[in-house]
Amino acid sequence: QKNPAKSRRLNIVLGWPREFFHRVDSEVQSAIQAAIKLFEKLGARLQEISLSQLALSAEAGTQIALAEARHYHESTGNYPAHADQYGTDVRERFEQASKVTAMDYLRASDARRRVLEDFDAAFSTVDAIVAPATPIVAPKIGQQTVTIDGHEETVRSALVRISRPANFTGHPAIAFPCGFNSIGLPVGLQLIGRHWDEAGICAMARAYEHHTNWHEMRPSI
Repeated sequence: QKNPAKSRRLNIVLGWPREFFHRVDSEVQSAIQAAIKLFEKLGARLQEISLSQLALSAEAGTQIALAEARHYHESTGNYPAHADQYGTDVRERFEQASKVTAMDYLRASDARRRVLEDFDAAFSTVDAIVAPATPIVAPKIGQQTVTIDGHEETVRSALVRISRPANFTGHPAIAFPCGFNSIGLPVGLQLIGRHWDEAGICAMARAYEHHTNWHEMRPSI
């Protein structure tokens, strides 16, 4: 019996933001491009878009996340009363949070509004935004830095750089496997949707998985 999910055409427009493809590993880039071609084969249309305010999400996202995380853990009575039960890395970030001023938080909130306006403008013409889940493949345990296109950055920075914006703006996002690099490490694809359109991006991801088997494969290491 024919699988209806496999025969259904995708009548969607995918936004391709050039800002998300800055400093991305070449093998990750190739896997993402192959995934996009499959989406196009399934009926999706690709449209280049610009998220010109995206760079604001890095510093502003950090300020808001630090302040809100510490406030929450203080409000539950867990920090600093039980600080010894937290990992060193988490305690260090909570200490950083103590340096976030009210003006820092307000400026970050204003930056979030500007990035939100960027996304809303994009979603007036596209159904979802496509991007790598991360600009690198899975790093080695304990690896601290990575070099992409001659630019060195911390592994933590690389891992959150492309996933941070949707978290910052509150848009739903889904990441799923779309291939492996030459040494067998996995590559992930990310779809970002309109507010409250979790069902839409899940359906897109499901359609992709019906036509591939990356999600069933495991690294040979």
